[in-house]
Amino acid sequence: GGGGGGGGDGIRNLTAVLEGVNAARGGLGMHSAAAPSEAMPLGGHFTVTLQATNFLGFSASTSVSVAKLGVPAPTLAVLGGTAQETTHQGSLSLVASAQLPMMHCIVGKLANAKMDFLWGEVTGAYAGPFAATSKNPRALNVPAKSLEAGRTYTYAVVGRLADTPNLNNSALVNVYVVPQPVEAIISGGDYRQIGRDASFQLDGITSNDPDEDSETSFAFAWACEAASAGADCDGLRANTSSAILHVPAVTLPIGSYTFSLLVAKGSRNDTAFATVEV
Repeated sequence: GGGGGGGGDGIRNLTAVLEGVNAARGGLGMHSAAAPSEAMPLGGHFTVTLQATNFLGFSASTSVSVAKLGVPAPTLAVLGGTAQETTHQGSLSLVASAQLPMMHCIVGKLANAKMDFLWGEVTGAYAGPFAATSKNPRALNVPAKSLEAGRTYTYAVVGRLADTPNLNNSALVNVYVVPQPVEAIISGGDYRQIGRDASFQLDGITSNDPDEDSETSFAFAWACEAASAGADCDGLRANTSSAILHVPAVTLPIGSYTFSLLVAKGSRNDTAFATVEV
């Protein structure tokens, strides 16, 4: 059903359209309705209500307010589409695309009109800044390391005519921050030679998380594998779950060894390897 202001003829025309929709499918009605432009007069305000009834006779309804401007509003979109991706380490640039309405009855005014653009973030997860982030007035630049990995941010932009702010339109874009793999690093490179009578250590403390997740700690797991005849890892009894693996002197027989370091943060993990010749 429909009702509101904008002239009796406008209400009657819109009501006639909706009555036709309600009469479809043998009186069961349709789930959607389309009203032609001429059914709604310029400057009209209407409230359209949809009521749905199930086979048990239970009903629910919802309403939407519709206002038809006297002058068409600009069309607005975000370049790149309504769903985009970035990373915590990457900067983000969102640019609005706006097109002013073409009206033959208004000579040049709208075609040359200046527009303002106002950006915001709907979820509240990003607090800004939103103004003057770029020399391009249509763009919003979000600095690197501003967004949390694994989260979706919804940015909104409103484009409006500078001298007629009520002629405006808006667009939304959802930006998903893709989690990045962690990087296992064994300091000092992937090969070294050590005397059997000397102790040594392997250090994984510089392993990197590009998402900078401070709420989840790194988990470390070291492993030793004999890689030559005579090599034997059985004598290694060091703490293998810390970032640093300490190997005391004369622990390992002479030979070649492959040490691996598995680092993990939640479901993200990576492995690094180092060869040690004793």
